[in-house]
Amino acid sequence: MATINSLTSGSSSSYGVTSKAIGGLATGLDTDEIIKGMTIGTRSKIAKQLQSKQLFTWKSDAMRSISTKLINFSQKYTSYTSSTNLTSRSFYMKSDITTGGTNASKVTVSGSSEITDGISILSGTKSVAGSVSADAVSAKTLTGDDIDILKIADIAEKQIGFSYNGDAKAITFTADELSGVNSEAQMAALMQTKLDSAFGTGKIKVDTSADGKKLQITTSEKPSGPLGILKVTGADSDVSSILGISAGDSNRLNLGMKASELFGDPGATPELSIGGKTIALTADSTVADIISAVNRSDAGVKMTYVESLDRFEFTSTDGGGQKIITGNDVATRLFGGDKTMSASTEASITVNYKGTEMKLNSSTDSFSLDGLTIKLNESFAAGNPVTLSSKTDTEKVFSGIKDMIKDYNDIVDMTNKEYSTKNNRNYPPLTDEQREDMSESEIKAWDEKAKVGMLFGDSDLSALSNDLRSVILASGESLIAFEAIGITSSSSWKDNGKLIIDEDKLKAAIDKDPANVQKLFAGEVDAAGKKISDGAADRIKKVMDTYAKTEGSPKGILIEKAGNSLSPLSTTNNAYNTQVKDIDTFVAKLKERLATEQTRYQRQFTNLETVISNLNSQSGWLAQQFG
Repeated sequence: MATINSLTSGSSSSYGVTSKAIGGLATGLDTDEIIKGMTIGTRSKIAKQLQSKQLFTWKSDAMRSISTKLINFSQKYTSYTSSTNLTSRSFYMKSDITTGGTNASKVTVSGSSEITDGISILSGTKSVAGSVSADAVSAKTLTGDDIDILKIADIAEKQIGFSYNGDAKAITFTADELSGVNSEAQMAALMQTKLDSAFGTGKIKVDTSADGKKLQITTSEKPSGPLGILKVTGADSDVSSILGISAGDSNRLNLGMKASELFGDPGATPELSIGGKTIALTADSTVADIISAVNRSDAGVKMTYVESLDRFEFTSTDGGGQKIITGNDVATRLFGGDKTMSASTEASITVNYKGTEMKLNSSTDSFSLDGLTIKLNESFAAGNPVTLSSKTDTEKVFSGIKDMIKDYNDIVDMTNKEYSTKNNRNYPPLTDEQREDMSESEIKAWDEKAKVGMLFGDSDLSALSNDLRSVILASGESLIAFEAIGITSSSSWKDNGKLIIDEDKLKAAIDKDPANVQKLFAGEVDAAGKKISDGAADRIKKVMDTYAKTEGSPKGILIEKAGNSLSPLSTTNNAYNTQVKDIDTFVAKLKERLATEQTRYQRQFTNLETVISNLNSQSGWLAQQFG
């Protein structure tokens, strides 16, 4: 006889409840479907709650789209950190500044200030950093080792590479050319011919050393320009050993040479002091290490080696006074002895404002004066002052207002569309069972229709729409004032209060009377700078804060309702999310009820299967007895 276990099989419910489906071998019943029918009431309740949860999710998305627009609008047009802050008086100030006079090019003025037109710059002296130049102690001559004249024929057809001021060429000596070389002087003459051919005559001079055994190569020097830089870029080993010059040799200071090699005393400890500050060095410090040590120290000096001039430059970095550079062998062997670096001098300008003169000092050639930045490009003496004239940057103010109204109209349009669009009741959210029977494209098309009208009739959106409609054109007086500068409300009821700009009229108003435009948008202040009346931009900020404030408590109405990712904590702490949590709690209880119902019905059908199975067995036995 079959066991009960063999008559059942497991199936997983789309509601997260696992049922034990009875196979119905004895009764012939499809018990799985029967139990589904018997639990239809509970399963329908679960499906309905999950549909409600989906609706809240879609509502949250729709509400957050609106609040995001409000937040971005507020950040762009009413934030103190924004360059298009329409609530700020400085946005409308005269920032298009022109300099006049024969010294006009010697200063650059930017920024915005109410005192610009009353200022003239009488004179200016640029800052000078303390500095000193020191020629490197080198012969500016590339001197090799002794020439092995007896083996000179061995360099035939072998190369040696040179570069002159970055132009690289390779030189090869033929056997015929070398056959006539019997002395160091003749080798020098042959090298001269080769270098003249490679780089041009008159640029490089080849000679022999005083003892006549070494090649000495020098370059032409121009007192007012760079010196020729000659380097050996490469050489075959035989060439190096026979001619006595190798790759890396140069007529410039070798920055990789160690102090011990440079000074000829391996045991010496080099010393360097700048302005009384000791620079830590060792016998293994290379020239490059010495430069780096100076630049890392607190001596307030930058040290640079200018290869083209074979010169060291010292420049003050701390604006300090005169400094003495000294250091026994270091100073002597690198730049011929102690050097004195001149003191730094500050920049200064003398400014006249309506008859009052004032002197400003700066170490950076840049000066700040009541909202203006004055950059001194070149020194100039008193006698020909630089005058300033300014006007409002009409294009900047116009573009800011035009962009604000466009974004404002987009918010009005989006808010009214979400509020007035009805939901299509023929497209409720799909249940999990329905999704299982549909393709992805069918699900996508259905969801797009189901998401329409999520915020239809929402009271908060209705309030927002009303507030937006009156926030700029707030009253009869305001209507007249804004109409005078070219901003009016659309006459079409379909536009729900959108604004229209007469661009030519607005530009003319900004150009003619920027103070009036500033008053309309940014309000008025008294002599002490205290706000005495709000402008349209201030009123807009209040509306945006009312509905989309992301900080503090309470937050904006829409943020409290649906949250927003721009206010991270609100994404899980909002009214919609609270309702979703309540739905999840209720669904959990319904699933427990469904599991209980399924277990009860499964037990009943199991008992029925057992009874029928026993009856079938007895019937078979009786049939055998009377067979």
